[in-house]
Amino acid sequence: INLVLSGFTNNYKGTLKTMFTRKLYVFGWSCLIFIPMILAIGVIAFLSIRPEVAEFLNKVMQFIQSPTESMAANLGVYVIEKCRYVLYILSGASLLSLILMIPYFRKVYQYEMIPFIMAENPETSSVDAFTKTKEIMHGYRMNYFMLQLSFIGLFIVAGFVQAIIQLNFGIYIVMALIMPYINMTFTQFYLARTRKKDLSEQVSISANDNRED
Repeated sequence: INLVLSGFTNNYKGTLKTMFTRKLYVFGWSCLIFIPMILAIGVIAFLSIRPEVAEFLNKVMQFIQSPTESMAANLGVYVIEKCRYVLYILSGASLLSLILMIPYFRKVYQYEMIPFIMAENPETSSVDAFTKTKEIMHGYRMNYFMLQLSFIGLFIVAGFVQAIIQLNFGIYIVMALIMPYINMTFTQFYLARTRKKDLSEQVSISANDNRED
């Protein structure tokens, strides 16, 4: 019970601040992805003074209200024939959004170790927590991604089991069985990264002491 409640008793305010800051940073980087599309929509709205763009927006609204395959085809043909530059604007914005996903995911994986850092030492300040997680994940973001990807088989099996037992809460039962293994694997990743560094520092200190002797 003490272990379960330790998150609320050991510097809860500091941990809450750090975790909230992490969520805020991730949200901020995620907003960066949508900026190109927002700008593209703004440019298209500005160009609505042109008759062909105004007609394009009218067709889009009609498609949203009652979408059909014929309307989608007609919309595509109209864009290509009358206002192809709208297609270029949207394509460029989409490409730029995809490019901006790279720094977003870099930051997401850079902050992955903060929960483990705060769990091990709740007294860690926000600045130190962010500094330490950057050190831990430096050069290991792809390794962590591949580690996450290795669990895809478990989730596929969980989906099959859910389909077989056909219970509304069945997926929760299955996830309750596999999530401890997944979470412990991520914990071992954190321990391997931090303990390896600590061990190397101890070896370095020991070697320096031997040289002095």
